[in-house]
Amino acid sequence: MAAATTAAVVKTIGLRRIAAWGVISMAVLAVPAFFAGFLFVTLFSTPAGAAEPEGGTENIPPGAWVVPLAVDYRITSVFGYRPNVKPHDHFGIDLASSCGDTVRAATTGVVTFSGWTTGGWGNRVIIAHADGSKTGYAHMQMGSLLVKVGDAVEAGQPIGLEGNTGVGTGCHLHFETFINGIRINPVPFMSERGVIF
Repeated sequence: MAAATTAAVVKTIGLRRIAAWGVISMAVLAVPAFFAGFLFVTLFSTPAGAAEPEGGTENIPPGAWVVPLAVDYRITSVFGYRPNVKPHDHFGIDLASSCGDTVRAATTGVVTFSGWTTGGWGNRVIIAHADGSKTGYAHMQMGSLLVKVGDAVEAGQPIGLEGNTGVGTGCHLHFETFINGIRINPVPFMSERGVIF
């Protein structure tokens, strides 16, 4: 019965017309799928600018220290106990500008860690400096890290892009400073080196 009904419909409408409707239907469905794919790639892939980020080192004197973001920023969380979101001790300072902004080395050093890490930091870079201190940079965008372990970097050198990987509430750079392996407040640490947040 169903086969006879289908045959009658095909005979009445015509096989060519049914095929044309099929092609039109596929085209209509392909357009939103194309735009959905384009939107996904645009929002979640590494920006083309990641290969050549802004913020060169040409005007930074040797041994200088700089703010680890090359653009205007705001402080969204300070060092110390943080009662909001999920109460915890916050061992760094959060600097926020925009997703994809250049993160740069605070001073000359050697990269001791670069990659994904547990503990909520997401993509993270740690740099050791000649004075025995270290600086840490966390939450950088997927695919944006520009340095690897063992690389020598200069003050102001781009090392990645601001993101929201790991545990975070928006795009920002979580910046840490270490002395003897212990994280200390970056504000007075950087102030002693001529950088005021």
